[in-house]
Formats: sequence, structure tokens, C-alpha cells
Amino acid sequence: GNELWEKAVSQTGRHSWSLTPFNRAIRQTTGTGKRGLYASVFQQWQQQWRAQDERLQKSVVDSLTRHGNEYLNFKYPQAIDSQMIVAEMTGPGIVRQFVRIDALSGRYEAFHVPGTRDDAPFSVSQGMMTWAELEPHWRWENQMFGNIYLMNLFSGQTKRLTSRGRYFAPALNSEGSHLAAVFVGDDHRNAIHLLNLDGELLESIATPDNDFPVTPVWSEATHDWVMVLLNDDGKRLVALNPINQSWRDITHASFTQMRLPKVVGDEVYFTSSVTGIENIFKVALDGGEPTQVTSSRFGAAGAIAWTP
Repeated sequence: GNELWEKAVSQTGRHSWSLTPFNRAIRQTTGTGKRGLYASVFQQWQQQWRAQDERLQKSVVDSLTRHGNEYLNFKYPQAIDSQMIVAEMTGPGIVRQFVRIDALSGRYEAFHVPGTRDDAPFSVSQGMMTWAELEPHWRWENQMFGNIYLMNLFSGQTKRLTSRGRYFAPALNSEGSHLAAVFVGDDHRNAIHLLNLDGELLESIATPDNDFPVTPVWSEATHDWVMVLLNDDGKRLVALNPINQSWRDITHASFTQMRLPKVVGDEVYFTSSVTGIENIFKVALDGGEPTQVTSSRFGAAGAIAWTP
């Protein structure tokens, strides 16, 4: 139970003079040593995982990338057209890089190596691509900036839109003419900024109760900004109307992982671990009860709408 570590740590403190106080405390608390405790815990989890795995009706999937001997991770896929997909590729001994994936052949090629990035998606629209990079101060190494970059996918021309910024997770609109990004001020006030493709700030909208916004995306139908808001009550999906600056909840707050929303028509697709396995869920843009879309054995994340 939850009291196991409390008792073990308490007894460790009372017998700190012992050569192995923690091991002794574990044995006194559980009746077994740390190896036995480890084995029993994982045996219990193994039984639960196998039972869950047997109940799963797994989704049928097709792989767009070729399988090889290397362990590669493709994240945040974005469709350029009916054949080409852009993704961020990582792997052991491989520098983080943006790649183009040919859905017909399964081949991929790197086209850009970004600077230091946090674990946040990029955005693609109308042949333009935007992302954020972390850049330290030239002198004060503990001061970090988050700047937005923009690339023309056809010409390869890249430019930095902001300097000494504090931006995260920029997202282009469907026309590829503006972008919205998370902004955290020096005073720790959170907001969503609207910028043009020259990096000029057009509008700043503070979040309600200074909740922290995560990965905003645009709704092509309503032009709302949909995102995850994080506060002491957990995470929830919300929509922001930038015209009248009104906020509305799409889902209730919970402590279950919720990330990477994507608006398709009048529905929001997002990644959630509510079942214990990350999968794709969807919910009406107006709100309602989410429904599960995929059932992957080991997890599915970052869904996009795409017509091959």
C-alpha cells in the first residue's frame, strides 16, 4: 500500500547507524528483501497487463515507414500533400532532425537539423513550417530563450521570427498567414500570442487564472484556438475565440495525460492515457464525452487528418 515507503523511510532514519538501513527497513516492512519485493510487484503488474492485453480489440494499422535495424522514433507527423509527410526523427546516436516521408515508398530523407528543442510539436500549413528552439543567453547560461523559426518547405529558406523571446509550440493557421504561440512572460504570466510571418506581435490574450497553455492549434471551421490548459485541477481541453477573447471548456479537468490536440471539422482529436495506454480519442468541438478512436497495444499519439 501507500504506507510502505513511509514506514521504510521512517525506519531507515531511526536505524541510520546500520550498514544497510534501507534494505533492513524494507524487509521489516514487507517481510521480504528488495529483490523479492521487486519480483512480486512486477509479477502483479504482469498479470494485470496480460489480462488487459487479452481484452484489447487492437486497431488494424499500416506502417508508412520501412522497418530497419535502427531504432527510430518519428514524432509529430504533418501532411504536406497526399503523398508526403513531415515528421521529427530521433534515435540512439542520431541528431534530432526533420524528415520527409514518402508514404508510397516508405523512404525518408532529412531536410533540416534544428537547434535545441523541447518536446513540443511543430506546425505545417500551405508549404510553410514553424517550430520553436531553445537558445541560451550568450553570457548567462541559466537564462534560456524560446524563439520561433519559420521555413519555406519548397525553397528551404529559413528565418528566425523572434529574438530573446519566450515562446513555445507555435502553430500556423490553415491559410499559412499567421501563427499562434504560447508565451510566458518574465513575470510568469501566461498568454497566447498572435503573430504574423514577420514575427510582429498582433495580439496577446492572457489565459484564465494564469493557467498554463499547451500546444495551441487552429480550428479551420471556427477559427478558434484549441489547446490544453494546465492548472492545479489537472488538464482540460479548451477553445479560445480570439475575436471576443472568450474561453470555453471542451472537456472536464483531470489528472490523466492529455496532449497533442488536432481539430478536424467539428471534432477535436487528442492523445490520452485514460485507459492506461496512450491512444487517440476524439470529442465534439462544442464539448461532450470523449470517445476512443484507436486501440493500440503499446500506444498511439499525434494523430493527423490525412487523405493518401
